[in-house]
Amino acid sequence: MDKLNIKNWMTREVLTADKEESVLSAVKNMASKNVGSVVVVEAGKPIGILTERDILERVVVEERDYLITKVKDVMTSGVTTIKADDNYTVACDIIRRHNIRHLPVVDNEGNLVGIVSIKDLTGYLKRDR
Repeated sequence: MDKLNIKNWMTREVLTADKEESVLSAVKNMASKNVGSVVVVEAGKPIGILTERDILERVVVEERDYLITKVKDVMTSGVTTIKADDNYTVACDIIRRHNIRHLPVVDNEGNLVGIVSIKDLTGYLKRDR
């Protein structure tokens, strides 16, 4: 087993949201789990991601009502993903090129199986190899 495969670095329990749920509901879930994003899924496949930055820029700054604004209206669509068998360096390159902090991990059918963050990846640099 290659220790540099993303499956060895990803978090398997991913906080997800439905595109129709309110931003308030998603934010409460994020706060309760102490995470900075939720992956928006449809039929098990990621269709977007809602991050702290999305909430600040598209809800707070635009003064939207978080009680009625739906996740689909402020999420980042066209989410970038990575496969579980991809290499650590591929993930680092994607994160750098797209200037993102959270990268959903999918299987060969495109189903969500985990998430890897920049924090997860930088942890590798701190470990003894």
